[in-house]
Amino acid sequence: MITFLTLAGIENSTTKRVLYIAKELQKRGHKVNFLSLNWISRKGSDCRGTTYFEGIKVKEIQIKNSFIGLFITGPLELIPHLKGLIFLSKPLPPHTIPFMMSRIFKKNKFILDVDDWEGIGGGASYSHFGWFKRTLISFLEEYVPIKAKGVIAASRVLERRAKDMGVKKVAYIPNVAEVPDVNINEKDKEDLIKELGIKKERVFLSSGSHSADMVVGGLKYFIEGFSKAKSKNFKLIITGQGKYTDSLKQLCDKLNLKNNIRFVGFVDEKKFNTCIAISHVAVVPHNSNYPYTLYALSSSPRKMYEALAYGLAILGCKTGEINETLGDCETLVPEGDVNEVGKKIDELINMSENKLKELSGKNKDKAEIEYNFKSQGDKVEEFLKTI
Repeated sequence: MITFLTLAGIENSTTKRVLYIAKELQKRGHKVNFLSLNWISRKGSDCRGTTYFEGIKVKEIQIKNSFIGLFITGPLELIPHLKGLIFLSKPLPPHTIPFMMSRIFKKNKFILDVDDWEGIGGGASYSHFGWFKRTLISFLEEYVPIKAKGVIAASRVLERRAKDMGVKKVAYIPNVAEVPDVNINEKDKEDLIKELGIKKERVFLSSGSHSADMVVGGLKYFIEGFSKAKSKNFKLIITGQGKYTDSLKQLCDKLNLKNNIRFVGFVDEKKFNTCIAISHVAVVPHNSNYPYTLYALSSSPRKMYEALAYGLAILGCKTGEINETLGDCETLVPEGDVNEVGKKIDELINMSENKLKELSGKNKDKAEIEYNFKSQGDKVEEFLKTI
C-alpha cells in the first residue's frame, strides 16, 4: 500500500503532479490510498470529503487553521488513514506538520516529493507571508528531507540540493503533462482567429496564472523582448487572469504593443486547445532574474512540458530546468538581455514553416519518448524498489 499525502484541492499543481503518479502506479497494480488535508480557515472552506479524480479515490480531511488543529487534532484525524509507505508531497506546513507529529505514534516509512524550492525568500506563492511562516517553511525544507527514506526531485537543482544535504536516495523525476487527444473543429479555429484579429502573423502563446510573481516577472521580461523585435508581424495570446493582469496590460500599452498582444483571460479546455491549435510558439516565462532566485532555478514548469507534448516550439530562457530539459533547443535565449530576446523573436517570426515544424516535431518526440506518464511511472517504481 502507498499512501499519498498532499495539499487540498485536486486543481493544485503540486497535488496534480502526485495524482498522476498515483494514477500510473494504480494502473500497474499498486494499492493506492490518496489523502489531502484541507486547512480550514475561520472564514470557512469547501471540503469535498471523498471524491474521485480519473479513477483515483481522493479523501479530503479537514484540519482547523489553528495551533491546536495543526499540532494536535490534525495528527489525530490523520493517524487512522496512514497505511503502508507514505508518499509525502512538498514539505509545507498544512500537511507536513500533522504528518510529522503523527509519526510519534505511527512509524510509517515515507518518501518526499519536491517540485520546487519555496525557501526563506518565500517562494512565488508565499512572498506575502511574514517572517515566522517563511522561516517555518525554510525549516521544514531542511528538516524533512533528511528524515525521509528518500527524496524525489522534479528538477536537477533540487536533486543536487538533496544530495548536498546528505540525502542518500534521490531520484530525478521531472514534471510531465497529460495532453488530451482532441480534434479541433476548423470553424472554432476560424472563429478564434477572427476574434483575435490574426491575419498571417506568427502566433505566440503564454498560459498560466497571473498571481505568481515569478511567472509574471518573467512574462513582463518577455513582453519587453517583444517590444525590441524589429518585426511586428506577430500576435501574442496571453491566457489566464490574476492580481497582476492589469499591470501586464499597462505594460503592453506603454510599449505600444496593444495591437500585437491579446489577453483572453481564463479559458475552458476547449478554447485553450483551440488557442494551442492556432499557435506556433509557446512562451515559457520562467527566469531567475527576480528576488526568489533559488525558487526560479528549482522550479519545473508544467507549462513547458505541456508545450512539448502539444508539439509547439518553445521560447524560454537558458536557465534552471528549462535549460536542463531543452539545452539543445535553438529557441532558448540568454537570460538578462531583452535585446537578445527581441532578436530571437525576429528569428522565430522569419523562420520558414518547414523549419518551425521540424523544431515542433522534435519537441513532440521528446515528450512522447522521455516526458510522459509511462516513463515517470517506470522511474518511480525503480525508486520504490530501493526503499
